[in-house]
Amino acid sequence: MHIESTTREKRLNSIVGYAPVGIVQLDPAGTIIEMNAKAHGLLQSVASCSNEDPFCLLKTMAPIAMEKLDKAEYHEGLIFKNEVHIIEYDKAPEQGQRYWQISASWIDRQCIVLAFDDITEQHQQQLAMLSAISEKAVEQGKSELAADILHDIGNAVVGLGAHITRIRRGLDNTKDNLLTGLADFLQTQEAQIATSIGEAKAAAATTMARSLADNHQELHAAIRESVNGQLAILAHIQEILNIQRQYVAGKETGARLQVNLRGVIMDSLSMLTATVAKRGIQLHSTLTEEPTLLRGDRTRLMQVVMNLLKNSIEAIDLAAETKTITVSLERTATELELTITDSGCGFDLDTAGKLFGRGFTTKPTGTGLGLSNCREIIESHKGTITIASAGLGKGASTLIKFML
Repeated sequence: MHIESTTREKRLNSIVGYAPVGIVQLDPAGTIIEMNAKAHGLLQSVASCSNEDPFCLLKTMAPIAMEKLDKAEYHEGLIFKNEVHIIEYDKAPEQGQRYWQISASWIDRQCIVLAFDDITEQHQQQLAMLSAISEKAVEQGKSELAADILHDIGNAVVGLGAHITRIRRGLDNTKDNLLTGLADFLQTQEAQIATSIGEAKAAAATTMARSLADNHQELHAAIRESVNGQLAILAHIQEILNIQRQYVAGKETGARLQVNLRGVIMDSLSMLTATVAKRGIQLHSTLTEEPTLLRGDRTRLMQVVMNLLKNSIEAIDLAAETKTITVSLERTATELELTITDSGCGFDLDTAGKLFGRGFTTKPTGTGLGLSNCREIIESHKGTITIASAGLGKGASTLIKFML
């Protein structure tokens, strides 16, 4: 089908005019011949006044790109393509840095076409995605390292348990009654023995044998008690290692099973006992004896409790006079309420509004993902979380509520 050239030109002009990117036609001297609506809008968004020269604006906003144009010798086609340049916005409300993607091409010796667009949002999304991928890789590496360490510790615990079990078996096979029998024999034969060595020596021999038998029995009883205690400690260590393996795996099963929230809290406290003691922190816990079952993922809930407890620990200065963390779990008619209160550094109102923002952190080495992830997990369990502080230096209190 034949289309008149004027119609084609109109259509082409309409396409360029309404294109979703800014398009500017320049002559080799830099004079702007024509620009579309998008280009005009982008340039006006950074212009300090409405009559500011567009070409001067381009040179000011993207000096590197325009310098390349000045130096470009004619050859039909691309001069540069999709280069990202930082643009400084001085005009409210979008003050600050923005990112423009710019391309330039020779059309003929008398025409250069410049195409550009504001890609700040896409650029930030890409950076966030790359950051998330990097953080995930780091966390994966940490998880693999932790899993290897837990495996090695588990092997060591199994080996130690085997040696202690062997000691207990040896004690069980020892004939404790030999010395007792000897003492009984000497006591029954004391009169006959006295005729040979005298009454005093016979009595002394009997007393010594009885004393040795009693001491032997007491020693074996103490060793048995110690061995049983060590085996109980090793069993507890194995339980903690199993919990840590679940925590390191950190995989949500998707299945929502009955979880004892009190048990989750107790296991989390057990895992952090050494850290709390090392820092000289007093840890108080009040956990209701009423049923604390809820339907959820145990590993994810433990991740939340561990993260919040670690935040409280890290918020308390080592040199602080008062170092306390209080954990309470209460059950109401409709909810389970977990409260974690610390005497740490606290925070101001400005910080309070940013705590759950993804990427926000007050720690020098933090990722800003901990509290954001905690809230997501809690909300996926039909719960809510709030964190409050009376101000800097006045500690903080975290309240989590789960619907029953």
